[in-house]
Amino acid sequence: MQLETLNCNNCGAPLEVAATSNFVTCNHCSTRLAVRRTETSAFTEQFEEVIDRLDRIERQHDLAELDRQWERENAEFNITDGQGFPQKATYLGAAASGIGGVFCLFWIAIVSSFSPFLALFGIIGIVLSLGNALRIFLKAQSYEKAHDRYLLKRTRIKHGPNGKSTSAG
Repeated sequence: MQLETLNCNNCGAPLEVAATSNFVTCNHCSTRLAVRRTETSAFTEQFEEVIDRLDRIERQHDLAELDRQWERENAEFNITDGQGFPQKATYLGAAASGIGGVFCLFWIAIVSSFSPFLALFGIIGIVLSLGNALRIFLKAQSYEKAHDRYLLKRTRIKHGPNGKSTSAG
């Protein structure tokens, strides 16, 4: 078995390591070490640092995946404006749609003296306006809950199980 002489990354003590070993424990300070090799050199790295780095990489990956998932889900909360463009459903938009129903009440008051048939359009307008306002309100409410869940998941991933923050977004 061929041995390599390396130094402990923690205390600097010399280590005799098998050329095929990937991990070693320092006999002097008991630090667990990962053995790293390149084409021209070999060195040790504290195992905890390797685990921390892998944990950060995994959390960064999980954050990126969560963000991609949120982008796809986020589109579900859009409504189409009058020109056919998507926009975010908001409580203000629901209120604006409800105001359309109020306009229809005025329509009924004005045209009912002329023609009861025209007043029917006002009733249809009220039903459509209030139905649309309810639809927008529920979508805005769903968006708010989903966004809160997304932010909570993102915070949990970012800080990891031990509360450490990652440098990713």
